Amino acid sequence: MSILSEGCIFALGNPLLDISAEVTPEFLEKYGLKPNNAILAGEQQLPMYQEMVDKFEHIFIPGGATLNSIRYCEWLIGDKYPEACTFVGCVGTDAYASTLKDLCVNDGVNVQFYQVDTHPTGTCAVCITGHDRSLVANLAAADCYNKDAHLKSDKIWSLVEKAKIFYSAGFPLTVTPDGMLALAEHACVTDKIYCLNLSAEFICQFFQEPMSKLLPYTDYLFGNETEAAKFSEANGGPKGKDTHEIAKWASSLPKSNKNRNRFVVFTQGLDPVIVASNGEVILEVEVAKLSKERIVDTNSAGDSFVGGFIAGLAQGFELSQCVKLGQAASKYCIQKPGSVFEKQDRCSILSDAGISA
Repeated sequence: MSILSEGCIFALGNPLLDISAEVTPEFLEKYGLKPNNAILAGEQQLPMYQEMVDKFEHIFIPGGATLNSIRYCEWLIGDKYPEACTFVGCVGTDAYASTLKDLCVNDGVNVQFYQVDTHPTGTCAVCITGHDRSLVANLAAADCYNKDAHLKSDKIWSLVEKAKIFYSAGFPLTVTPDGMLALAEHACVTDKIYCLNLSAEFICQFFQEPMSKLLPYTDYLFGNETEAAKFSEANGGPKGKDTHEIAKWASSLPKSNKNRNRFVVFTQGLDPVIVASNGEVILEVEVAKLSKERIVDTNSAGDSFVGGFIAGLAQGFELSQCVKLGQAASKYCIQKPGSVFEKQDRCSILSDAGISA
């Protein structure tokens, strides 16, 4: 059954403004970067953001894993329900914050930023050399989100109470685990849906304790095969890298809301998407193959998959349709330079997923 309405989806994440530009090999060398790599910015890399803006033709794209998913989700829901998605996170008080907000509003997302004047808005440099991309993230203000000052305020918590589905990537566990837990507990006691993404191997490994507190409240758990293996290792699950066995085990972990089954959704690159529940794999969906020539950027593939899946979930689609919409979104995304989309392409994505517009 569809639960679509204004504000039906609420997301908490680390907002970043991506600065994407074609740069030179000399630029990479100057800042100690490698092609096809991703790092957090250190002192050496901090000046690179302004240099990219000053010296290279560039574009600004809203970024951060959770925001990527939510923008795709809003796009695939369509104009009939503007601001179906609400997003909260922390930015600075600079021009980049205004740019980021304007871009998100243009995508139809209701962004409610917590702003601090102590740090600049978080940025991610997307350094393109040929078909290679080197990513350099500077969390900056995104690292300053405050649950009590923002999430629990009357204005924002009223949006929480209005929502029916909640989503966060795993990355905010490094910033506001208490904020994520507040949303998960609220979803449980009000019988709403809470969704979580493993997001990265280091999150599963080094933030195992705060993640373990969220798991009993998690109705939909997303991840890929490498994250699944690290998650299993960190939590005493099946040894080895059998994604099927890990998915079955993860779907059987203790759960607080007995009214809802847990669904574990693991992608495996070119191998089928696995969905498990109640200790069994209940669905496998093959992945459509693309020629290498059509693949531009795979960095946001997982984010767009989750965005498509949640868009289907909010519309009451069958589980297989949710997966197929996620796959169609991911297939579209990897043919684009970053987490971007054209509004007029929505119908073709739905058609690719076998869904009527």
